[in-house]
Amino acid sequence: FRRFRLFCTSKNNVERSRVLVDAFQTISMARCAERNFLTDAIPISTMKRILSLTQMAPSSFNIQPYKVVLVQSSEAKTLLSTCMLGYNAEKVLAAPITAVFVADKGSI
Repeated sequence: FRRFRLFCTSKNNVERSRVLVDAFQTISMARCAERNFLTDAIPISTMKRILSLTQMAPSSFNIQPYKVVLVQSSEAKTLLSTCMLGYNAEKVLAAPITAVFVADKGSI
């Protein structure tokens, strides 16, 4: 957040704002909902990087009031799948890893 603020308050605000909007548009337009996933194992370094990036997502008061539980063992996936609706149970069982974001409302 601090880097973004410094970026926006420095020289050439108009050009830099255009670059940021263009970048945001590219990301927004490229996103899509996936219904099929690979079953290949995901390297722990990749998971760490993804989780690190989630901490940079904007939120109220710049806090991330959640914990992330990575579900990877067959036993844990079986238990988690019983909580899923519809086809999501099958997806949890087939996935190499499932990230569960648990809101911690007490930390707000």
